[in-house]
Formats: sequence, structure tokens, C-alpha cells
Amino acid sequence: MKRYEAHHLFQLREIAIGLTFIGGFIDAYTFVSRGRVLAAGQTGNIVFLSVDIAQRNLPSAFTKLMTMIFFIIGIFIVGYFRNLNHRSHYWRLPFLVAEFTACLVIGFLPKSVPNLYITPPLA
Repeated sequence: MKRYEAHHLFQLREIAIGLTFIGGFIDAYTFVSRGRVLAAGQTGNIVFLSVDIAQRNLPSAFTKLMTMIFFIIGIFIVGYFRNLNHRSHYWRLPFLVAEFTACLVIGFLPKSVPNLYITPPLA
């Protein structure tokens, strides 16, 4: 039990495994159900974006582009808050809660909601 009381709780292997599973699940959901877009795997989106552009599939290319832009914005926001609070490692908690909330809300949205409104917030 002392392991979970450690100062670096965020570095536990169980946390990493859980976050990896969640990222993989989100990617699988968006790829299979939401227009073959990867919300967490941006390297794959670059490949799929180039294929969509070559095939002149502009709506799908736009969705992938917006997903990548939202991912980059998310990186900058998290980087800003990380540099803002040096004393505690609990600055991650609001981001995890926000991600959980987004997944929960998006999970209940009907399939009729356009992919452009689903995949960028997940990224």
C-alpha cells in the first residue's frame, strides 16, 4: 500500500497502462466509428491526411486536419499549465477529469452527429 502513497504517484506503471488503454480505445473508436480518424495517434493521421488529399476526399481531410490542430492546441495548453505550477504534480488531475468528461459525453452522442464535432475534442 505504501507504493500508492509515494510522492510520484503519477509515475506508476498502472497509471501508464491505464492511460495507454484509454488512448488505444479512443483511437479504435474514432477509427472504426468516426471516419477513420485517430484521435490520439497523430502520426497515423498525417498518413491518412495525405491519402485523403491525394484522393480529393476533402471533408475527411478537413476532419483529420482539425483533429491534428486540436491535438497541438492541447499540447500547448498542457505545457502552459505544467510550467505554471511547479510545486505540485496534481496539475494533471483537471485534464484527466476533462478528458473523462469529454469521453463520457461523446459516448452518448448519436451516430448522426458529424465526425467533425467528435474527433477534434477527443484529440
